[in-house]
Formats: sequence, structure tokens, C-alpha cells
Amino acid sequence: STPMRRVDQVMVGLGAVLIVAWTGTRLTDPFPWPDAPTIAPFPIRSRWWSSFVEDLFVWQVGALCLLGYLGGADVVRRWLGAAPERRRGLGWLAIAVTLMTTAFVPLAMPASWVEGLPVWFTPVLHLASQLFFPAAVLVTVLGQRLEGLRVAVSRTTVYGLLTSGVLAVYLAVVWALGSVLPDGAVPGLIGVAVVAAGIQPARRVLQRRVDRLVRGDSATPFDALSRVGLGLGSAADERDLPDAVAESLRRSFRLEGVAIDVEWPAGARRLAQAGTMTDDVVHLPLVIQQETVGVLVIAPRRGERLDRATTEPIEQMAPIVAATVQLVARTRALAESRARIAEARDEERRQLRRELHDGFGPALAGIGLGLQAAKNMFHVDAEAATALLQRLASEIDERVEEVRTLARGLLPPVLEELGLVPAIEELAERHRLNEGLVVHVQVDEAFGAVDGELRSALYGIVAESVRNVVRHAGARTCTISLLRTGDERSVVVRDDGVGIDPSRPRGVGLRSMHERADAIGAVLAIEAGRPGTVVRVRVPAAHRDAESSR
Repeated sequence: STPMRRVDQVMVGLGAVLIVAWTGTRLTDPFPWPDAPTIAPFPIRSRWWSSFVEDLFVWQVGALCLLGYLGGADVVRRWLGAAPERRRGLGWLAIAVTLMTTAFVPLAMPASWVEGLPVWFTPVLHLASQLFFPAAVLVTVLGQRLEGLRVAVSRTTVYGLLTSGVLAVYLAVVWALGSVLPDGAVPGLIGVAVVAAGIQPARRVLQRRVDRLVRGDSATPFDALSRVGLGLGSAADERDLPDAVAESLRRSFRLEGVAIDVEWPAGARRLAQAGTMTDDVVHLPLVIQQETVGVLVIAPRRGERLDRATTEPIEQMAPIVAATVQLVARTRALAESRARIAEARDEERRQLRRELHDGFGPALAGIGLGLQAAKNMFHVDAEAATALLQRLASEIDERVEEVRTLARGLLPPVLEELGLVPAIEELAERHRLNEGLVVHVQVDEAFGAVDGELRSALYGIVAESVRNVVRHAGARTCTISLLRTGDERSVVVRDDGVGIDPSRPRGVGLRSMHERADAIGAVLAIEAGRPGTVVRVRVPAAHRDAESSR
């Protein structure tokens, strides 16, 4: 809470002194003594004191009115300087204080100034202000702590305002018409007619205003939705969307804090927060298409608690928040996937550059020097020159085979010409001939053919998996299975080697496998096979790829 300013402390002190002085004079006023027995509990039966109290009364009422108007002005100042969510009820409180103070003004005026007013004017003004003031105080101080109390506050405020307005309108009409029309029942009848015609529209307007005052935008969900929509429109980019939604919900439903928590593959995190989170929070799941994408955490204002009437409209907004979270999650995942794919491609290019620079470059330079040497030797020792040329020819054949292997590793021609299954069978045969690894290929008849990006990605994952088996597994056999269940395809690579080490950091090859799977929307899992390792790729039914004959 904010500490009181010095001027506020002075005004409170003056008010306390005035209350004590007023109470003391009322308790000791001997009126109507000496004409009749006094009604005060502690009367001072003195003519001087009776005259003093009577003279002092006007000054006391004047001081009360001055302090009342200063208090109302201070409430208006607070209303103008407060944040929108902190203005709640201050406007009504300012009106109530001003109305209550105005009801005492006629008592502070000289008798000659108010002798023209009807005798009922001051009592009716007091009654109207006393009906309005408690309702305004209830709304301002108590707010929306309990649902039953909120209903009581709302009804008290509405009927207090309505009663005050009816009295004011009726008296104003009767007084105005009574001053221009002859005496009779006509002014009263016209006043009743005006009140009867306007009471129902006035009640609807007051009920709508008071409901908004007490319950915020939860009383009008369309306005809350509009505020959230404006928040979404004000976001600079997708990164600002969660913060904009959280702030819009906080302002619409007059909450202390709103947070959005998500559970992403990289771990749980707080995506956005607006305001301050307290201990007494409520968690609302964010579900879209039967999938929980996060949690909406809402915290009530201090001294309040959230009831069903508040949480239910917020739950109706939850799908909008869930859609926003999903949009942000997919956008960020796409950006991260693109970054990882670019990194993997750069790594592949660096690897290719190393192969060309460190392998083929020196080899070709050596072959060139060998050819020059054979040329120089040809006229001196033709037999030695011929033997050197034969060795150089063998070296060229080896390098040509290395180039072919490198090219097949990037994108083998058989993959483009014959399809995925023949390319995998050719891969298995090549590893059997070169490394002695027995590779079995099992194909489900329903697997079908795949084209485009899906074909290249699946082949790349299989090729890298078999390459890892050769390099790290120490396996004798490896099985590649291409399966299909319904519309879902899956590729499984299983070996009987030493198995994968969970503590081993992910290298370039594993990263490239994950990137290829992400690029086609597939799920890649690498797990222990007992013995060996199992690499499993699942392509969901959502991935539509052209079917063609193998």
C-alpha cells in the first residue's frame, strides 16, 4: 500500500478534530432547554453554551463541507492519475462524496439564503445521498471478493442510484412545474409520469454500468474479446503476441497478473507474463485439437479471490490463447528448424570442402607430379616409366571411386531414377561389398513409393544410420525395415552392435538426421535395441506425398 502524504495526514487530522468537536457539542447541546426538557445525554444547561453551540453549528457545517469538497477533489485527482485497472470505483466514490457534502451546504448558509427552498428539500437531499454513498463505498472498498457479495454490491448500487435518481427527477419536475402552473395535482401527476417512463431505461443503463464497474469485462464477454483482439492487433510481430494477450486479459478481467506457461521440447518455460503473480493463482489448461499446448495462470488482485463467475469467461477465452501459443510455438520451431537445417548444410559443405581440399587436391597434385616424372623417365627407362603409369592409373581409379562414393552419399542416381527402395537396396549391397556388413532390407508391400523431399530425407536418415553402424557399432548385421500402418509410414534401422551411449554428445551426423526428420514433419527416435541400437522414423498421416510405382 502507498504511504499517506503529509497533506493527506493533515486533512485526516483536521477531519478527526472536527468529528470530535461536533460530537462533543451535539452531546452537550441543551436544546430545546429551557422551553422543554433537553434530549442530549450530557447537556450543559447554560444560556451562554446554548447560544455558543448554535453559532458554532454553522461554522462546523461549513468546515465539514470544505473538507468534503477537498476530499472529493482528492479522489478525482487519484482517479485521473491512476492506471485504468486502479480507477475502479473511484469515480463513483467522488460523486458520492460530492453529493453527500452538497446535502449539508444548505445547513451552512444563512437563513435568508435558503428561506425560498421547500421545507422538504434538505431532508430529501440527505436521503438521496445516504442511499448512494454506501453503495459507492462498497464497490470501491470491497470489489469482487465473493460472488454473493458482488451480487449484493451490484444490486445495492443499482437500486441506490435508481432511488436517488427517481427522487431527484420527481422533485425537480414537481418544483419546476409548480412554479409555473397553478396549485393542484397536475405537477405531481406529470412528475409520476416522467419517472414511470424513464425508470426502466435508467435501470438498464445503471445495471450495465455497475456490472462493468464491479466485474469488469467479465460481465460483457464481447467487450473482453474485443480488448483481446485489439491486443493481438497491436503486437509488432509474433514474438509480442503472448505478451499482448496476457496484458489484454489482465486489463479486461481486472487481475493482478496473467502468465502463459508452455511445455516445449526444449523444456518448460514461461512464454509471457503481465502484472505480478501472487501465491493464490488459478491454472487453466490451454487445449487445442485435444492437445494441451500450455497453461494459463491467473492471479487475483490482492485481498480478492477468483470465483467461478470470473474464471468462466476467462476459460471461454482460453482457445484464443491456445491458438496464439500454438502459432508462436510453430513459428519459433520453424525458425529454429531452418537455422539447424542451414547449420547442417553448412557442415555438409565444410565436410565436402575438406574431402576435396585434403583428399582429392593432394592426390591430384601427386598424380600430376607422377605423370611429369613418367614423362621424364620414358626416354631413359621405359620399363620403369610404364610401371609408374600403371600405379598412377590405379590411383586415378581409386580416386574416381571415392568421387562416386561421395556423390552417392549426397544423392545417389538410383534414388532419382528408380526410387527409395532400390536406392536402399543398393546402399545395403555397397556396404556388404566394401565393409563386409550384412544388411537386410525388409519392405512392407503397403509401404508404397515416395517422391520429392520425403524420399530424399528418408534415404539420408537411413544412409547416416548405416554409416554410424559401420563406424561405431561394431555390428555384424543390420536390418532396414520400411513399414506402413494405415496412412502412417515408418522406417526402422536396427543393428546388433554395442549400442548407443546416452552420454555421448550429438555429432554432426545425428544432428543432420534430426534436421531431416524435422524438415518433413517426422518423428525420429534413437533408442537401445538390446543388443544394438534402433533408429525409428515415423512419418505421420498428415504428410501427403505423391504415390508412384517403384
